[in-house]
Amino acid sequence: DTWQLADDSLIIRKGLLFRKVGRIPVDCIASAVIETPFWLRPFRAVRLRLETDAGSRKDPDVRLLLRRTDADELTAAVGDCLRPGTLQRCYTPNSRSVAFLSLLTSDSLTGVLFVSTLISQAGRLLGKEAEEQLITGLTRLMQLVAFGLPPLAAVIAVTLLGGWLLDFFRKLVRHLGFTAVRDGDMLKVRAGVFVVREYRLPVDMVHFLQLRQSLLTRLLGYCSVMISCTGYGKEKGELSALFPAADRQETRRGLKLILPEIHPSYGGCCPEKQVLSRFLIPPLSLLAALSVMLWLCYQLLPDMRELTFFLGLMAVLPAIWWLFVKIAAFHFVGLDVRDGICTFRSVWGFAFFTTSVRRDRIALAELRQSLLQRQKHCCDVVIRLRSEKGRRIVVQNVPMVFAENFLREFYGNS
Repeated sequence: DTWQLADDSLIIRKGLLFRKVGRIPVDCIASAVIETPFWLRPFRAVRLRLETDAGSRKDPDVRLLLRRTDADELTAAVGDCLRPGTLQRCYTPNSRSVAFLSLLTSDSLTGVLFVSTLISQAGRLLGKEAEEQLITGLTRLMQLVAFGLPPLAAVIAVTLLGGWLLDFFRKLVRHLGFTAVRDGDMLKVRAGVFVVREYRLPVDMVHFLQLRQSLLTRLLGYCSVMISCTGYGKEKGELSALFPAADRQETRRGLKLILPEIHPSYGGCCPEKQVLSRFLIPPLSLLAALSVMLWLCYQLLPDMRELTFFLGLMAVLPAIWWLFVKIAAFHFVGLDVRDGICTFRSVWGFAFFTTSVRRDRIALAELRQSLLQRQKHCCDVVIRLRSEKGRRIVVQNVPMVFAENFLREFYGNS
């Protein structure tokens, strides 16, 4: 593979018998990623990924294996063509913030899938005996931590907890050493221990900014700040973080330092009191249905009452948590427009999102209203953003008058 910069374009040539030549205008490059796995460091080699908004959602537009000096030369040349560097401003969180981000984004299902893949690959590479020994060890571990629970309940609990812990440590190692630098009109992000990843992101290629919170971190006043830029956080296991974890004061100060062009507002329109029932009916209905179902199982399956109680408790606790999330959502959701920046506060599942986006990055804005919402004089505002993944945001139960004014202003100025 060879590359060449000519006439403000990057020319990539690949292949020996079948030659493939690609040309990418430099000003269309949305991000550049340098990966340095530990097994390539002795050879002073890196993997380089280049992304554009017109590329695939799954695969990078350009993927090269280069010497470190060549990768630095290429990214420096592209960066100089895009934006000349000026004053550098750096944000480096402590390790606790990175651990906090890994804690919030860990997923039991991802860890379980990783363990199942590990077991199957161990059997394939080391033989059937190694696979059986690994499964036997896991079974003994479950027996030790069962604490009198039914066998099936112990398997479920250990599987979920073990998967979550494994995914937590994978993400922690991936994001240790996180640093964000603003160099002129370029964002430079670095993270990782075993595989060091370095990102080059032009600021005007950033689609939107998003603050993410859970109910617990919202009560504690912390959030994780993410950005959407083509190619950033695209690979499996990557997160598009700008600040791993910060309180409100640190978030405001950090954004003024690193990304002052996109700033979230904390005011604007919120739901009115008469729509509170719109937030409470779904979780209360779920709790009622679970209660009836558990009572029936308890009466009809007397031999499995212990297991039924455990599984019922595991199902009811998330439903109760969802009820608290919906109560908090009533005081959280809304929208605001200030200085050409639109801020949307929405809730999806158990997570709270504050999304700030420039007006020209909004592809579609529409109002959605049900019969019950018509009686309450409110509606949902549906926003589709211009981004690699086509992000969709739904702000629920906004007062109809305010939503119509927002829509009229948006399309009137578009």
